[in-house]
Amino acid sequence: IVIFLISLGSLVVSWYLLLFFFSLIITPYTIKGHSMNTTLSENEIIATYSFNKGFKRGDILVIKKEGMKNCPEGEKDELLVKRVVAVSGDEIAFVIDSDVVYLYVKEGEIWNKIEEPYIGQPMVIESFSDYPYLYNSLEEINEGLIIEEHQVYIMGDNRNDSFDSRMYGTFNVDYVCNVFWFNISRTPFFNFIYKFFL
Repeated sequence: IVIFLISLGSLVVSWYLLLFFFSLIITPYTIKGHSMNTTLSENEIIATYSFNKGFKRGDILVIKKEGMKNCPEGEKDELLVKRVVAVSGDEIAFVIDSDVVYLYVKEGEIWNKIEEPYIGQPMVIESFSDYPYLYNSLEEINEGLIIEEHQVYIMGDNRNDSFDSRMYGTFNVDYVCNVFWFNISRTPFFNFIYKFFL
């Protein structure tokens, strides 16, 4: 019995240590809206962390709206969850092909289409409004948008229902709060921990 109680006590201590470190590393965030469908759905809980300051294409960020160049008054504290599609030094442009819009990045002297398997549905022209870097063909591109230092270009995966850098411009990385790690709601073990212990 004594050995059993000692083992049980060790298990309980280990469990609470796990929960403690889990809470130190991870910041939960609840998804609002549909701009990241189907990667992240409304009301899902995601795990984020704040240790990374070097962002790359494909990262999903929780970022303050205050980080955009022309943030409306009263919206500065709002948080957005979007995907990084271009980082400092990148030059990007958009090209229309059969009424579908594709994202291109300039690598050397060549414009290459960025493969984006996470997009739920193709971008349509209607999701752009008077956009200066939208071209009717690859051959027409004469200049793209160059992402400045300490800036990122972010977009929602649900491109046709997302307010992002196409409307707001680039975002200052100093206003990134956290980086997406994994989806708690879609991971049974961590979903259980979050619901009952955090």
